[in-house]
Amino acid sequence: PEPAPLRVAQPPAPAAPTPTAAPAPTGELTNAARLVAIEMAVGGASRADVDEHLRSRFGVEDPSPLLDDVFGAESHPASRLAWGEP
Repeated sequence: PEPAPLRVAQPPAPAAPTPTAAPAPTGELTNAARLVAIEMAVGGASRADVDEHLRSRFGVEDPSPLLDDVFGAESHPASRLAWGEP
């Protein structure tokens, strides 16, 4: 009897890359988040509202420095900008 031909096993397909955490904000993302924060503040949103929005929509883990720039350092979560008020 003739020997059976040799068969080369195919290597398994590479596994899909595992998902990783969202990358750290880039300059462009930071600028977009800052613009949205300013627009929301001018529109009457509170610091807490802007904080929640930046965390949920932009993935900003700690928006405190950005919020300090917009609302004032260590301002209260209920703080709002008083645009046009006496």
